[in-house]
Amino acid sequence: MEQRNSFLEVRATKEEVDVKRIRKNFNNILAAYNQLDNAEKENQLLRNKFDEIVLDILEKGTKSKEPKLQLEPTLSFQFWQGIAE
Repeated sequence: MEQRNSFLEVRATKEEVDVKRIRKNFNNILAAYNQLDNAEKENQLLRNKFDEIVLDILEKGTKSKEPKLQLEPTLSFQFWQGIAE
């Protein structure tokens, strides 16, 4: 049986979120990711910034058509610390 940690879910309205800061934090994560030299370090960086990523396949792909995917990331506390400046 899978046991999940309980967590506080926080939802913010568009007015409460500083989109520029979030975008800057994502860009910083991407830059750091691109500078890493092995998969283990890349995975560790992603694990620190995301608690969970759910991937749903909406439509299967074929040789001539890419699949339609939906990603639902859950950002970790460390992600939000980076934009709380």
